Amino acid sequence: GLLRRAWSKGPEAFEPVLETTLQMIDRQVDAMREVTQDFSDFAGTYKEASPEVAGELLTEVLDLAQAWADDLGVEVVREGLEQDAEILVHGGEMRRALLNLVNNALESMPEGGRLLARLEVNGDAVRFVIQDTGRGISNGDAAHLFEPHFTTRSGGTGLGLAIVKRVVESRSGTIRLENVAEGPGAVATLTLPRIS
Repeated sequence: GLLRRAWSKGPEAFEPVLETTLQMIDRQVDAMREVTQDFSDFAGTYKEASPEVAGELLTEVLDLAQAWADDLGVEVVREGLEQDAEILVHGGEMRRALLNLVNNALESMPEGGRLLARLEVNGDAVRFVIQDTGRGISNGDAAHLFEPHFTTRSGGTGLGLAIVKRVVESRSGTIRLENVAEGPGAVATLTLPRIS
């Protein structure tokens, strides 16, 4: 195929084609790894919970996503993350759930915008609020957001929000997604019981 033809033209023609092909293979392997992880997480077994500081979890997730936000021209605003309220979760699962919400918000703002990540502590509840200035949620999509295999992007498994819902509900929490009342964008509110 392509590599054989490039090889027949000599090393100067072969190297760029090989590099491009290897990059494409690498992207495909990453995509397959993501699909496999999504299916594994969706069908996953119960994972042992331990106390985690809610603000630290959200800070770690935002730090992971910051470079992508910068590339998109998205301003990330952090509020209330210094609070030391604890929740009883599996740290890895909760990081992945929060990262899914942050990534969804960033994907909705390809031309830049503002992402607000706020931690609210009210009595015995801890609320993670992820709000964007993206395109919002269409009426047709709203009823299906948490259904397995529902996706609005090509190449997605449609398991991200279904996994978030499963993780949150397994810890006696709730997840809500809705359009922002005034202005563009959507807001995700993830609520969990506070343990201290």
